[in-house]
Amino acid sequence: MTDMLSIGASGVRAYQTALTTTSENIANAGTAGYSRRVASTREVAAPGDASGRTLNGLGVTVSGVTRTGSDLRNAEVRAAGSDLARSEAGIVWLDRIESALTGNKLDERMTAFFNAATALAADPSASAPRATFLQAAATLAHSFTATASAIDGATADLDGTAEAAVADLNTLSASLAKVNASLGRTAQGGSAQAALLDERDRLLDSMAALTDVSASFDTAGRATVRAGGGGPLLVQADQAATATYARSEGAVSFAVYGIEGSQALTPGGGALAGVAEGAAR
Repeated sequence: MTDMLSIGASGVRAYQTALTTTSENIANAGTAGYSRRVASTREVAAPGDASGRTLNGLGVTVSGVTRTGSDLRNAEVRAAGSDLARSEAGIVWLDRIESALTGNKLDERMTAFFNAATALAADPSASAPRATFLQAAATLAHSFTATASAIDGATADLDGTAEAAVADLNTLSASLAKVNASLGRTAQGGSAQAALLDERDRLLDSMAALTDVSASFDTAGRATVRAGGGGPLLVQADQAATATYARSEGAVSFAVYGIEGSQALTPGGGALAGVAEGAAR
């Protein structure tokens, strides 16, 4: 009777855990970054007796809580998100540059200046063409000044955006290093590990929106992350590198300092790549 009660109790406990897992899946169906989880059960086997006979089992227990997420699918999502972020950031800065060049009607005023100069050359002694020419020259000079000011403003905004993006990348890298450290101390196959792996993937998605990244994972789920498709290390175990942004003589550059010393970063995706393309225009 005691064995029957303990076996029944083990089943209740195991399926209580399974129901709790199902409830969490339902409650978090709309939570960004959450991966559906499955509670696996196994028999509690009884030891054989001295004669080698197999005895009845002792009930059931939860062997672990596993995530249904796919690392391959997640990598594809990160790559797509990185390309989208690059396009969106590039379009923003191309629009700013186009607005700076066209917003002050520079092309129209250059044409008006050329026409006024042609008319003045045909009759240099006439006062009316001379006045028109001087007015056209003043208007063109004002348009050049306004255009230069708009381009300077766009450049300053681009620098601010790049610096903010690099700061966000550094924050995400440091957070991922902490998650790695926690994964190294957490037992595998439990809800705590599943939650940490969800957070790991969320951080990787956010990093991919800033620069293209490649990630590999060890048996504990800790991520090693490189930037720029095989470029410098951003995160390894509980270490995080620091990315920087600089502008010199009109050209922009990114670098990474820390785990592997100092290395140049050439983003091929994400907002940083869009910023680099905008600066190149």
